[in-house]
Amino acid sequence: MEKYILLAVFFRFTVDFLLLLATKRLSSKEPGLRRMLLACGVGAGCAVLGTIVPIGFFQSWFYLILTTILICLTAFGVEKKGLPTLVIFCLLRLSVDGLVGGTEDRTDILWAAVLLGVCLYGFRGGMGAARIVPVELYHGGRTVKLRALRDTGNTLRDPITGKSVLVVDAAVADLLTGLSLQQLEKPVETLGQIPGLRLIPYRGVGQPGGMLLGLSIKKTRIGKRKGSLVVAFAPQILDETGKYQALVGEFL
Repeated sequence: MEKYILLAVFFRFTVDFLLLLATKRLSSKEPGLRRMLLACGVGAGCAVLGTIVPIGFFQSWFYLILTTILICLTAFGVEKKGLPTLVIFCLLRLSVDGLVGGTEDRTDILWAAVLLGVCLYGFRGGMGAARIVPVELYHGGRTVKLRALRDTGNTLRDPITGKSVLVVDAAVADLLTGLSLQQLEKPVETLGQIPGLRLIPYRGVGQPGGMLLGLSIKKTRIGKRKGSLVVAFAPQILDETGKYQALVGEFL
């Protein structure tokens, strides 16, 4: 019995995590890893309860739907505009759980979730993953608010920390540091003019490599995620239409 319960917890936790990732890809929500793990823990706990308590309610579809809603609210929070996210997650989870298909084989459920997660993750470029996210940067007593395009092809990393880098355009660099376009075009010569500036090597597709000026910003917000990160200054305007002023990588 204990072995069966452990397997139930493992399968439920893994399936729910994959489905939350898929929901994240299909919606504009950005839950943190801790909230996603907590939500998976809630799902695993509900699965254990349904296994050890011999009451029909805990094996009913109604209980499964309530559990699904609870997991989604734990991961994504309660918001007025959160209904589409809730609907997406409920449909994915109930389908995988066999509410439609009727399967009770946990191995089949796991593989179905794995394939679903891989497909949605692999085809994220055509399913709305490249989206605009709000960004706030606080530095030197200045607050700069901008919009960033989530670019899954942006793999630029800080050579010192190995973490992903936020790329902002020349206009944002001017607001944040006062650096001009001419200074950004000559990163080596400009390096010592502001304390903390560093060089970020980059290489574009079909282009020779180069250097961008970068600066570690201690207080930032990308979507709902807060923390410090390195910002690289591009010596150009990233989008002439003004829809976005920065590029944010996959893991920011």
